[in-house]
Amino acid sequence: LAQSAAQVLQQDGSAASVAALTDALKKAGNSSTLSSVASVLAQLGTPDARAALEEARDTGDPQKRRYARAALQQIYERSPAFAHIPQGHELEDANKLDEAQEQFTQAIQDDPKMPDGYIFRGNLYIRQEKFAEAAPDFDKALELDPWNSQALTGACVVMVMNGSVPAAAVARLEKERRNFDEDYIFAYNAACVYARAAEHLKKQDYSEERRVQIEEYTKKALADLKQSVNRGFGKLDWMRKDPDLKTLHELPEFRKISKMESDESQSDDEPAEAP
Repeated sequence: LAQSAAQVLQQDGSAASVAALTDALKKAGNSSTLSSVASVLAQLGTPDARAALEEARDTGDPQKRRYARAALQQIYERSPAFAHIPQGHELEDANKLDEAQEQFTQAIQDDPKMPDGYIFRGNLYIRQEKFAEAAPDFDKALELDPWNSQALTGACVVMVMNGSVPAAAVARLEKERRNFDEDYIFAYNAACVYARAAEHLKKQDYSEERRVQIEEYTKKALADLKQSVNRGFGKLDWMRKDPDLKTLHELPEFRKISKMESDESQSDDEPAEAP
């Protein structure tokens, strides 16, 4: 019934229909209704529909947040602004970094409420070691979507590289970890935060306390990397050259996780290859 009602309202497409769908989204408690209503709001894609989905995303209900974020992503990907994102990635892969930056900037200009442009431009700035320029992009992405794991981890990496105490970045990361329990992208990027924190400490004067902290951060980075692979992260070629992880690249455990070397001790219930 909920699916049929949502489809009728979609066909009508009026402001009154969006208001009815918004009301249904607020009151819905089961996954079937949430899925139907969020999907129709995404298809309508009006400013009011988008605002309703943003409100649902931020209610604190994990199930509602999941459907609302997926629906918002559908809206972003239908936007003309989104076409600049894959173009930017292609240029970045070709090492045409200035042109890639232009594409991500154009995406931001075309749709300032879409987080993707800010996130990928921020990542590009990190790659160029322009950490001061990256910080406001990640902050803006988090303002637009407080539940975006890539924006969070990017902001934490920038905190470390801008000279903040690494413990502050790690504390910020761990405070939000429970929101991304099943997210392999978060696990991978969390490893990047810990690796950068360890790298930062290695450049400081030696102390026993600092040595222990470096060991702790390195251990946590490797654990997150392993978890990301077990959850589905498959870009092992990138892992082997990711500058965020360079402090780990020569470690035996990293080489096993990234499949540079076989792991004879790997348990039977762990995948032999990344999915």
